[in-house]
Amino acid sequence: MRDKLWKAANKLRGQLDAAAYKHVVLALLFLRFVATGRSSLRCPAEARWENLRPGRIDAALAAVEDENPRLRGALPRGLDELARLDELLELFGGLSFEAARDSLGGVYEYFIGQFARAEGRRGGQFYTPRCIVRLLGAMLGPLHGTIYDPCCGSGGMFIESGTVARAFGQESNPGTWRLARQNLALHGVDADLGPAAADSFGNDLHAGRRADFVLANPPFNQSDWGAERRSVDTRWPFGQPPAGNANFAWLQHILAHLAPAGTAGVVLANGSLSGTKAGEGACRAALVEAGWIDAVVALPPQLFFSTPIPACLWILSRSHPETTVFIDARGLGTLVERTRRELEAPEIERIAGAYRTRRIHRGFSALATRKEIAALGHVLAPGRYVEPARHAGAPPARERLRTLAREWDELAGEAERLTREIRELDLGL
Repeated sequence: MRDKLWKAANKLRGQLDAAAYKHVVLALLFLRFVATGRSSLRCPAEARWENLRPGRIDAALAAVEDENPRLRGALPRGLDELARLDELLELFGGLSFEAARDSLGGVYEYFIGQFARAEGRRGGQFYTPRCIVRLLGAMLGPLHGTIYDPCCGSGGMFIESGTVARAFGQESNPGTWRLARQNLALHGVDADLGPAAADSFGNDLHAGRRADFVLANPPFNQSDWGAERRSVDTRWPFGQPPAGNANFAWLQHILAHLAPAGTAGVVLANGSLSGTKAGEGACRAALVEAGWIDAVVALPPQLFFSTPIPACLWILSRSHPETTVFIDARGLGTLVERTRRELEAPEIERIAGAYRTRRIHRGFSALATRKEIAALGHVLAPGRYVEPARHAGAPPARERLRTLAREWDELAGEAERLTREIRELDLGL
């Protein structure tokens, strides 16, 4: 049903850009869900589906906000003048739902993912692939206490955690901030995202608050994070983050919001594991020596809509200060499209199990002490620690080729980061 509905709605897009069209479609879907009467949201008369007409949509959205104070400022405006609203209303009017939240939120989440796919690189700014969210949830198990996401996008990390954990966070893009609040409301998740969209570095809405769990997918290798205005900041105890790359600013910001016994799972570009430019190596070494690096997971390529390059997971915790688990999951994942792959449920459990048990599996996982990590220059690429799998009868040359292939993947990630930095120098390359 979701796939057919998406195809029908996409045909009505016409010349409207996908980034703009998503706010129209998702707002109408939201009204459709409210009108079912099966969600926890109150539906005013203006928003009842039988009363909706082109020219009355903005009034209906305003009425829903008035009737549900927690949604104030979360719904878009300016829909009344758009074309083909009558066709969209007819399309969504035929929807029926057997269950309340799961089916309502499931369709909404599916559409968010499809819009991210349609927008490509821009889509990665508001959507983290569900398999990544589920992997972080399986590894950290954030089912109690408080959860924080400083760059929450459309709210997927909070939804994966369910309604058990108390949630807070923020989002810098106003349109995405509104999407997150709608998405969370449909899933029955009450999260404090602040009174408006705001940049976590420049306007930390939750300064001083600590969380038991942090789940985050910050922008990869973000260069315009305002470093020049934050050269002196109490959030940087492990070293000044590079001005041209926010990876270590995000890690330290997250640690500033992590409870003493808390755990954080952060998605970063692979360059964060080995880069040394502008203090990156010093920041990474300080984090290792302080005992914060509980685990590192090398992910397969092509998991993200925004980039084909492979990424990694940093698990930050003081629960195992003497050792770090390294997991090389680059060989996992199944292609679901020509340019994108997903982690399947058994693969997610395999990674999470290796993290929880802290067992060594040749070709997949390894343990290393801080001393061993320091001996390798504090490089955290799992391929440097996980021994290649044994293959009966394989000649030494083939084993060497496999090792070289692993190293090539790591260097490719670093090359992508360096290329971006070179281009920023405006050398005409």
